[in-house]
Amino acid sequence: MENKRVVWLDALKGFAIFLVVLGHCIERVKTGNSTNPILEQTDIFIYGFHMMLFFMISGYIYGLKENKRNTPEPFWHFTKVKLIDYGIPYLIFAVLVWGGKFIFSAFVKFQVSIKDLLLVFVNPVAFTWFLYILLWVSVIVKALDLLVKDRKKVWFITLIMVVVGMIFKTDIKLVDRVLLYTIAYYTGTLISSDFENKVCKNKLLLAVLAVLFIGFSIGRGFVGKQDTTLMAVTGVTGSVLFMVAFSKIGELKNIVYKTLIFFGEITIFIYILHPVFLSAMKVALAKVGITNIPL
Repeated sequence: MENKRVVWLDALKGFAIFLVVLGHCIERVKTGNSTNPILEQTDIFIYGFHMMLFFMISGYIYGLKENKRNTPEPFWHFTKVKLIDYGIPYLIFAVLVWGGKFIFSAFVKFQVSIKDLLLVFVNPVAFTWFLYILLWVSVIVKALDLLVKDRKKVWFITLIMVVVGMIFKTDIKLVDRVLLYTIAYYTGTLISSDFENKVCKNKLLLAVLAVLFIGFSIGRGFVGKQDTTLMAVTGVTGSVLFMVAFSKIGELKNIVYKTLIFFGEITIFIYILHPVFLSAMKVALAKVGITNIPL
């Protein structure tokens, strides 16, 4: 089965990874400018949907592939592929990131211990969590799809998962983040069927999503970016709206759009390497006596 790349999805992924890098830069700059309201509110706004957007894009792509199949992909084959795509890279980068943080502990914001390495399957190390949670979310969704065989019912199950995650906080990253992000992934899967007519041309739906996104984003501005209850709403609504916007833009010819497409094609490398680059810069600057740059 041929899987043709969807150009606007690549551009959207490029936009999402730009927001990730921007968010991490703002977060570091805030260390020395904690009272800057513009930085604070920009940080809160970006964190309200940028990672949810990645999960929704992944779910949308999964849905597109499943839509083209005559029969569902077998669970074990799907799981094997995801272990190769996400599991192995996660283990490699998690160990490397842990090693870097352990060796250069004097220069990092959050130190790690041997215990963190042993618990790498429960509490992912630093920014590598995305790959690990995406692996679990993908496999759980596939299992639900095969068991329930009704996408609307599966979506309501993911909604229940979010509610459960809000009520019962475990402080275990694997559990809390799977409960939170699965709904974004499966919303992408749900809207992959006739996205243009059922979502893009549904003015009432888009208006409701826009009101919810704006309203809950304002609410997050008061409660802070760590509030996952509001983020569940801003993440899903904002992600759908940005997907609609980029699908409407189409394939533009300007340099900005082409750059976003390029970033989208190498998203995983940017995601993994940009924090390493920032940390390496901080170590290098410290070596020459510059320690007040919050990288």
